[in-house]
Amino acid sequence: MGDAPASFEEKRIQRGAIESAIRIALIFLLVLWCFNIVRPFLLLTLWGAILAVAVYPLFEKLQAALGGREKLSATLMTVIALAMLVTPTVMLSESAIENSQNLATAMREGTLHIPPPSAGVKDWPLIGDELFNLWSQASTNLSALLGNYTEQLTGVAKWVLGAAAGAGATVLKFIVSIIIAGVFLVYARSG
Repeated sequence: MGDAPASFEEKRIQRGAIESAIRIALIFLLVLWCFNIVRPFLLLTLWGAILAVAVYPLFEKLQAALGGREKLSATLMTVIALAMLVTPTVMLSESAIENSQNLATAMREGTLHIPPPSAGVKDWPLIGDELFNLWSQASTNLSALLGNYTEQLTGVAKWVLGAAAGAGATVLKFIVSIIIAGVFLVYARSG
């Protein structure tokens, strides 16, 4: 008879341990799920904090010049930083697109002219002869030369497009980080 209460007590302890383990596992899964939701924003927030700390002395001077108006100062700092990033990026992108379109049009119309290489190119160490031959072929019959290297040119084009896409994604990340830095600057004193 003495074993029955102990057995009942053991079952109750086991049940409690199982329930606790399930609850802990569910809490762990919930925390993991929340982390997965927040994870893409962690690096952006970190960069925003770094930028906010870096420009804070300038922010304080601007704020003093504007009569202590925190929100206006943070907005101006954010707009200036965005302009400093976006303006050259847009100019570079427009230039690259325009030059690519001009090159494609010239190749399509057959008006692209590549001058023949000078004889001194042959004397260049290591690559002189090969470069001279390729350059000569390009100056006489560019379309045939491009046809011979289609696979390599396709690989280079894919790499260039991938690099451009990566650069665009990086610029977008910095834009978001600058905006986050602006928000941090607004709440810098209260935090």
